[in-house]
Amino acid sequence: MKKIVVLIALSSLFVACNNYGGGSYTIEGNAKGLKDGAKIILQKQSEDGKTAIGVDTVLVKNEKFEIKGKTDETEIHGLLVEGIQGMVSLILEKGTISVDIYKDSIFKSTAKGTYNNDEFQKFNVGIIKLQKDVKTRLNAFELEHQAEMKQAQLVSDTLVINKLRKGYGNIQKELTEYTVKFADENPKAYISLLIVQGLFNNGEYEFEDVKKKFEALDPELKKLKAGKKIQEMFDGVAATEIGKKAPAFSAKDPKGKEISLKDTMGKKATIVDFWASWCMPCRQENPNMVALYKEFHEKGLNIIGVSLDSDSSEWITAIAVDQLNWPQISNLKQWEDPIAKLYNVSAIPATFLLDADGNIVAKNISGAELKKKVAELLKK
Repeated sequence: MKKIVVLIALSSLFVACNNYGGGSYTIEGNAKGLKDGAKIILQKQSEDGKTAIGVDTVLVKNEKFEIKGKTDETEIHGLLVEGIQGMVSLILEKGTISVDIYKDSIFKSTAKGTYNNDEFQKFNVGIIKLQKDVKTRLNAFELEHQAEMKQAQLVSDTLVINKLRKGYGNIQKELTEYTVKFADENPKAYISLLIVQGLFNNGEYEFEDVKKKFEALDPELKKLKAGKKIQEMFDGVAATEIGKKAPAFSAKDPKGKEISLKDTMGKKATIVDFWASWCMPCRQENPNMVALYKEFHEKGLNIIGVSLDSDSSEWITAIAVDQLNWPQISNLKQWEDPIAKLYNVSAIPATFLLDADGNIVAKNISGAELKKKVAELLKK
């Protein structure tokens, strides 16, 4: 298998490296069944991944369409057919990309003709075939163990319930294993970069394992936007690992005064609390944080809130309503907040508990677990 992988890598080296840098592209589309004048929209995701950005729009004529342009670098894009639900995913890169759109089954549409789109297509063919097989075996597993599971639930037999759930999960796990294996065997393919990015937030894989898979990818891939983003994520995690010194930061409070982490350190413990007025889980957790502050502030605990708001009035109102009587700062940039990026915060609420020396001793814990950990620090 290793020899095969080496041959694939060598044969694709020249083409792949040329495509990574971007250049002129042509999308030659076949759209059987679509009427003349139907709109085809080429789009990509914004930098924050929250909105779609239109790149080009063309019209179908004689069941065909063509899109030409230049791209700065290889990047995932999508084709939408106005009025039809679903999207045709493709990898925009230098060269001629051939797209076949099936209006009645958009998910069956294909994009090929360039190195990365051919690799993407190969991946999709394999995963779709496996999905069908996994679905069949999951249905068979459920049917075979239905009575056993029902009986176990009636008598609360957790041993049997967990055993059956594990068996079910092992079948599902094959999809992830196929995906990871594809990335391992195709280190030059753009889709492999996206696969590794997806593993970053997969609880089944340890940080170091994901990092090794990223390091095994072609160096040119890592220079792309997606590659740099993954590297930033690794750097962020490394900088905020338990035992590390908490990164320094500062921002303005509601009155415009610059406040730093150093200014707000508690005598024995400090909580860096990432939240936002629009975040319901954060607002629901705030009463617990208020109670914690009231009980332990005089004993050496302090909290600094870092808000991911964008509207100052909503932020200030939430502080007052929730009675957050500790230092609050914000750059009012939501997910583009530099402090959130520094701490690799991708979901809120997020908490970092620091000891008297500013070292991170715990993160993303709440409720009774956070209270217990704070109490331990205050005893020292």
